Amino acid sequence: MSGCYVKIKAGLLLKSLLAFSIVFLLAGIPVNAAGDKGFCHEEDLSGSMKAFFLPQRGFLKRTSQGFCIAGRYVIYTRYSNDGDTTSYVLLDKEKGTVVSHYEYHTGHSNSLTYNAKTGKVAAVSNGHAYVFSLKGSSLRLLADVRTPRNFCKIAYVAKKGGYYLGTSTEIYFSRDLKNYSKVFSVPKVAVNQGMACDGNYIYINWYRYRNNQIWKYTLNGRFVGKYQLLSSLYCEIEEVDFDRGRMYVNIVNSEANGIYVCTSEHAVQLWNTEKEASCGEEGLETSVCSRCGRKVKRRVPAEGSHMI
Repeated sequence: MSGCYVKIKAGLLLKSLLAFSIVFLLAGIPVNAAGDKGFCHEEDLSGSMKAFFLPQRGFLKRTSQGFCIAGRYVIYTRYSNDGDTTSYVLLDKEKGTVVSHYEYHTGHSNSLTYNAKTGKVAAVSNGHAYVFSLKGSSLRLLADVRTPRNFCKIAYVAKKGGYYLGTSTEIYFSRDLKNYSKVFSVPKVAVNQGMACDGNYIYINWYRYRNNQIWKYTLNGRFVGKYQLLSSLYCEIEEVDFDRGRMYVNIVNSEANGIYVCTSEHAVQLWNTEKEASCGEEGLETSVCSRCGRKVKRRVPAEGSHMI
């Protein structure tokens, strides 16, 4: 009987330790586990900013606000001096060239997002949510919905089957842009700009002159980390979005206005050989990034040409 009692006590102790470990991890201790599939980069984004689309002087309207990745396109907004009419410019995502553009009276469209499941684009501006259909390269306004808050940011979150919308400090969830529930709050870091989701995390960007920050959160509001854009070339980030492991950034009021792409920079220490390089044929090595958990590949140059 005593032996059975010892086994039961040991089992309870093991369960208690396991439960404590789970609680400890959920308490917000930052980890670089393999389950973290978010965007991966060093803290400062400045070093890997590559131009995707740089508008020429006088291009359509005066300046830009929200934008989003939408299937084959990047939808880039330009709004007029009267702050009412916005041009929605469709850019080819692969070439960075203008495909078409449309004008709607939607304020200056603070933030945009795309729902790939329905093929619809949503924008928020001045207490309104605007919903568009995107078919081919045709963008058509479907609905103008009054919102209960003056939301300045919106992101479609496929995992939740709905939208995250935010004021400066409060984040809400809505499936239909009619009914809302509060999800979490964030501290006010600076002037709030847009918001995006990479599939697993929410990113909220804050503007200070020549010191922009992008704060990363889990979908339930746990702060994970932040990125900075400190270069004097890029004074103000309006919005970010994600596509295939790349962060797209909309820069305004700067020396270099336009949309830029920032590719992931993985942290790798040990490479495993998948295929040995040989005479005249390159090899392949793989590893796992310690920051985001993704599998990373690199080619190994061939050792030379055949000797005959």
